[in-house]
Amino acid sequence: MDRLDAETLTRVIEEYVSREGTDYGHSSPDLLAKVEGIRRKLKSGEAVLCFDEVSETCHILSREAWRSLQKGGVTSTPAPSLDMGSDL
Repeated sequence: MDRLDAETLTRVIEEYVSREGTDYGHSSPDLLAKVEGIRRKLKSGEAVLCFDEVSETCHILSREAWRSLQKGGVTSTPAPSLDMGSDL
């Protein structure tokens, strides 16, 4: 995350939160709240930003999902959505 320009990171997060199927629980916060929520999760290490070389797309995964993929030896797979819950 520290290797990306701040503006690039913001655009990656905006693209992620605008995808269909991202789970925000019962409420749907506005774009800015979603972006800041994801940014907090990335900064805290609760979420990780990864790049899939096969599909050439960025994904944001929970740390647990990332570890699970790594343990399974999977290097490229459609990423499960990060459950953002209602803490945004």
